Amino acid sequence: MKALPIAIIVGSIALGIAFVAVVGKESPETQQKHVDRLKVYRCEQQYDAIKDERRVEPSTLRVAWEACQMLRRDYRQKWGFDP
Repeated sequence: MKALPIAIIVGSIALGIAFVAVVGKESPETQQKHVDRLKVYRCEQQYDAIKDERRVEPSTLRVAWEACQMLRRDYRQKWGFDP
């Protein structure tokens, strides 16, 4: 009779793991939000890396900043909030 409680425990654990695996997966929409947010983050990170370099033309910095702002604006329009 000890096998029945062990089987119930093992079955419950397996069911819990299956539930987390199914429910825990991100939807394609959520994955796309992460990708879009990462694009904005990387753009701003790269801009920060070059903004203090003297060899970079001011016009190049302006184009880079405008590109980051465009990505941020597109994110806000698509998802309804800032990244």
